[in-house]
Amino acid sequence: MTFRRITLIALAVLVLLATITTLVISRIDTDTYRDALEQAVAERLNATLDIGGPLTLRWFPSPRVSAEDLSLMQGETQVASADKVEISLRWATLWRGEPVLRSVTLASPSLHLVRDTEGHLNLQRTQAAPDNGRGFRLASLHVENGTLSLTQQTQGASQTFDTRSLTLDLRDIHLQAGDAPFIQRVALQGQLQADTLDINGTPASDVAFDIDADDGLLALVNVRARLLDGASEGSLTVDYSDETPVYDLTLSLHNFSLQQFLQQLSPDQQASGQLAFTASLRTRGRSLDDWLAQLNGDATLRGDQLVIEGLDIDQELSRYQSTQRFNLVDLGALAFAGPLGIAATKGAGFARLFDRTQGSSDIAALMSDWTIHDGIAHARDTAMATEKNRLVMLGDIDLGKRRFSNTRVAVVDRRGCAIMEQGITGPFSSPRVQSVSYVKALLGAPLDLLRQGLSLVEMDEECEAVYEGSVAAP
Repeated sequence: MTFRRITLIALAVLVLLATITTLVISRIDTDTYRDALEQAVAERLNATLDIGGPLTLRWFPSPRVSAEDLSLMQGETQVASADKVEISLRWATLWRGEPVLRSVTLASPSLHLVRDTEGHLNLQRTQAAPDNGRGFRLASLHVENGTLSLTQQTQGASQTFDTRSLTLDLRDIHLQAGDAPFIQRVALQGQLQADTLDINGTPASDVAFDIDADDGLLALVNVRARLLDGASEGSLTVDYSDETPVYDLTLSLHNFSLQQFLQQLSPDQQASGQLAFTASLRTRGRSLDDWLAQLNGDATLRGDQLVIEGLDIDQELSRYQSTQRFNLVDLGALAFAGPLGIAATKGAGFARLFDRTQGSSDIAALMSDWTIHDGIAHARDTAMATEKNRLVMLGDIDLGKRRFSNTRVAVVDRRGCAIMEQGITGPFSSPRVQSVSYVKALLGAPLDLLRQGLSLVEMDEECEAVYEGSVAAP
């Protein structure tokens, strides 16, 4: 038999197979598959799947199924949706008798998850998928223009996470068979990008990072985002190989806006200038309380040539003895707000500072350098210098218990000795602020001397310096 004849026979067979396949496919009732898919979801999730658009099956150039206008409903509430889902199958599907996935693509999907105070998600499996003993493999997963919303309900204010215009590309996805937790069995690589991301009202934009998961280790690296008008970069790794996950975070935020930062505390606050923040932190646990109580590492906030409107710090300090209008601790909030969080500053009354005075404050230098060990944050070098005064924060803050511990704010002279000092103890929510104490020689100082600035007052008596950090006296 000649080669030409063999070729013609092969082509004829292929044409015949294609004709038969076309006839078979044309007789497939896609509504049967629609009903089967919707029933399978109903059996495995506490939700109902509705496929409002066409369901299409194709066999060439490879097996492929697509569905449009999908909605996942719980009663009258939509939990998830997608404009289109397309699934590419392997040819092994034909002889295995079950779908063998190659890739999945989702167009404009949205997912809205809520976890209640007892830890239960609104979307849960009611029946596990059967274990085939082979695990699961997927060459790629692509999400285009996605929306994700997560809400953690608490006894107080709920925690929220929202991201929009999400693009996700995952590849080489492998889920091993077995009973171990999901994160310990999955391996994958990929990238994520999002136009916007909002965590508890703090927005970020242009978010992007690489993803790598294997052997219980999840790494988010090359993290980049715009936050508070500044550029941030960092990485996060989570080790799930043990029973309790371990987290390692590095973060740098460059040239971010002081005004946007302060408006997280006081929405109408006006200010100018830029700050820089760096952190290297390690913790473990499964809840915020665990993370704070076992936090270790360093965090630093710094800036110079800053201006804060609505409060003249130097003027208030010069007439403090006669007016007693505010606490030194409130001013200390300026120096430790960044690394230790907004909750503590609100507890110290930061937002109330700007409701009662006019003018502005020029801050020549701000340094907030903290070291953290087992949830206790120690003020290593925390101070700010105005035109006439230098204020410092001293002592510790217990993040795990959310308490001020041996925490003091002081105005210091050129030698670093305390001229005025005030302590604060107790929980962030209701701290106990002590009375301001003065050095004896200051009590008889004339008003003109005080107006020069407390940091400029020269004291004759010997003293023990409480501050020897990097912020120089005015």
